[in-house]
Amino acid sequence: MTANRLPDAYLSITDFGLVILPGGSAGITAKVGVSSKGRVNQIAMLTDSDQIVETFGSGILVDSLGDSFSGGSKQVYAVRAAGDIDGTVGAVVKAAASESDTGTVTVTGKPLDAYNVKAEIVSGGEKNEATFRYALDGGSNYSGVITVPASGTYALEDTGLSLSFTGTYVAGTVFTFATTAPQASMASIIAAVKVLLDSALAFECVHVCGESDQALWTAMDVLMQQAESDFRYSYCCCDAPYMNAGETVDEWVQRIIAMRANFASTRVQVHAAFGTVTDMLTGKQAVRNLGGIIRGYVCGLKRQQSPGAVELGSLPGVVNIQPEGLNNAHVLALDNAGFTTVRKFIGMNGTYVTNGRMMAENGSDYEQEENRRVMDHSCELVRSQALKKVKAEATEDGQKVLEAFLSHALAVQIGDKEIVSGTVVIPEGQDVYATSRLRVKIRIVPVPIMREIEIDIGLENPFLLAA
Repeated sequence: MTANRLPDAYLSITDFGLVILPGGSAGITAKVGVSSKGRVNQIAMLTDSDQIVETFGSGILVDSLGDSFSGGSKQVYAVRAAGDIDGTVGAVVKAAASESDTGTVTVTGKPLDAYNVKAEIVSGGEKNEATFRYALDGGSNYSGVITVPASGTYALEDTGLSLSFTGTYVAGTVFTFATTAPQASMASIIAAVKVLLDSALAFECVHVCGESDQALWTAMDVLMQQAESDFRYSYCCCDAPYMNAGETVDEWVQRIIAMRANFASTRVQVHAAFGTVTDMLTGKQAVRNLGGIIRGYVCGLKRQQSPGAVELGSLPGVVNIQPEGLNNAHVLALDNAGFTTVRKFIGMNGTYVTNGRMMAENGSDYEQEENRRVMDHSCELVRSQALKKVKAEATEDGQKVLEAFLSHALAVQIGDKEIVSGTVVIPEGQDVYATSRLRVKIRIVPVPIMREIEIDIGLENPFLLAA
């Protein structure tokens, strides 16, 4: 009997007996990009495509978010990057309905997105008399009819632009001009990505929306390696640039491949995949990078499944592959260079991912995205188990308990068929007294993927076989 307490039935409640593991980050993508609305460098949590326009307005981030939800995303974290490189406004072109039309339109302001503006005079006259309507998409969707203000200046809502009217107008005269969207500098993108990496949120990858080059890929590799050292196991997906005006497909492919020179990373993926897509937010068709759809598609896969698995179906919302003239030789060259691409199969409808390539060195265990996803999950599970035993006793029994904890993490992945098998080995003869460190070796056998199938087919004579 203990002298300092009364006789009773005393209970000691232990913890970690159920060995519950964290839910992980499967199916969650984080995105960074420029938009016309939203607070810069603040994380927004989206679970429905209806939240996209309300939160971010328009821009490359909005397009990519729509594509990802179209592709299968159920939850996305998004950060608006500062568009600190201004968009441009092209020259205003006038198509006069009559020589008596002396009216002019000039544009002021900084565009918040890429627009194809068309302003049409509905009824003639001067200021406070003439009326007009406008469209931001080249004429597919017009505003209501508006009277030219007495001040002569009209602000195009949520675009950052204003139209200035002078002179006398004739009905039917049309003014057109185009703008380019603002872009984020590398510093702005890095700042936005850091907001995500420094948060407590769990996600598999960060998708930087918009055209990028080797300089940005290198910067993202540095951030992802740093994140790994801080125990965040994630990777970054970037979008390759599209063809320049006057550039051939051959020239474009060679330019993209040249960007890969002297760059390798097991934590950076680059989408060199383009197509005509049906925008789920507007219903219109547009040519753009398929990275958004691919991200959404991957979110619906099990970690061990290849994004290129034909049996899982084609990419949703893709009308055709771009640029026009891209053939299998081009796709093969880009795939061999480590880019994630898309392709067609003869006899099948739809567009398919060729391979979920990472920009890893040839021969790396992480050339394929599915291996990256599985290993990152293994690291999350194993570390969560190991943390529970930090500063525990390193006796023989203590080491056995640690081995059991770590083996349980692998057993969960085996049960989910993410891996074929896994082993935990604690080498004997370690002087923990001197080092206070216990070394553990873990090896994982991934699920094999049939990337190619070779079939031997031919004719035979049954009488010759019998002889």
